[in-house]
Order: sequence, then C-alpha cells, then structure tokens
Amino acid sequence: MRKFRLGLALFSIIAIAIFAIGLISAKTSSESTKLLQESLEEALVNQYALEGRYPASLQELLSDESIHYDAERYIVRYEVLAENLRPRIIVIERGGN
Repeated sequence: MRKFRLGLALFSIIAIAIFAIGLISAKTSSESTKLLQESLEEALVNQYALEGRYPASLQELLSDESIHYDAERYIVRYEVLAENLRPRIIVIERGGN
C-alpha cells in the first residue's frame, strides 16, 4: 500500500509539472505574438511621424524599419484601406509549433 501511495504521489507531481510547462509555453508564445504586434504598430507610427504617410505595404514597413520576424511561425497581415487611413496590422501565430 505504501508503494502505491508513493507511486501515485510521484505520478501526480509529474502530471502537475507537465501541465505547468504547457501553461508557461502557451503564455510565452502569446507574449511573443503580442511583442511582434506592438513592434510593428510602433514602426508604423514612427514611419508616419517621419514621412507623413503610412507605408504602402508590409514589405516597405519591414525594410524601412529593419524589422525581421519568423515567417514560418507567424502570419502577418497588413491591410490598407485607403492611403490616408492607418493600415491594420494583424499578427497570428501559426499552429503546430
């Protein structure tokens, strides 16, 4: 009976540790996505302040601001509605990582 309790306790500790690692990984991933989003938004504002216009494309924003990101990990959408309106930037982490 004592070995059973010891085994059960050990199993519980391992299960909790695995669960905690999963939570930490998810939080880190979410924070990375948020950081990329914020960096792109800041670069957009900086470029508007310097040039008086928004970049016409994501490629222009990235090259002018020297921003690099892992395109295999993130999907970045840059939606331009009109030349005089602030573009919308959407960052999504790809699944399966």
